[in-house]
Amino acid sequence: GKWRTVTWTKLDAELDAAAAALVPAASGAYYVTGDFNDWAFEQMTPDASVAGLFTYEMALSRFGGCEFQIVRNRDWTQTVCPLVPHAGQDVAVHGPDDRYDGFNWHIDGKPGDSFKISFQRTSVDGAEEVKKVSWSKLS
Repeated sequence: GKWRTVTWTKLDAELDAAAAALVPAASGAYYVTGDFNDWAFEQMTPDASVAGLFTYEMALSRFGGCEFQIVRNRDWTQTVCPLVPHAGQDVAVHGPDDRYDGFNWHIDGKPGDSFKISFQRTSVDGAEEVKKVSWSKLS
């Protein structure tokens, strides 16, 4: 067989940031996964009226609520999660990246309670990225 050589040069941080700005922050598909659906991927719906907003409606099936994360493009290395276990809505949103094991949001409720989970990922002035995860009870 033939041998091939690959060379590469690492870009500096300023160029990396400029390249990242070319890709919209909310590009891709987002999925909710959690103990309520055996950690399967359930696609979130993009909101046509609010840039970067994705939502998902679900019902609790057991006492004690549920734990969940958000994953981009069904790729576990692009997990969006808190950096604390059993987090509420008031914690910082981390990711997408692969440091996710055991770091979940927790929705408290009883079987039959329905919730709308919202994830918003936008950039401010094309630079600072803003991410927010929240949920509200529907019934």
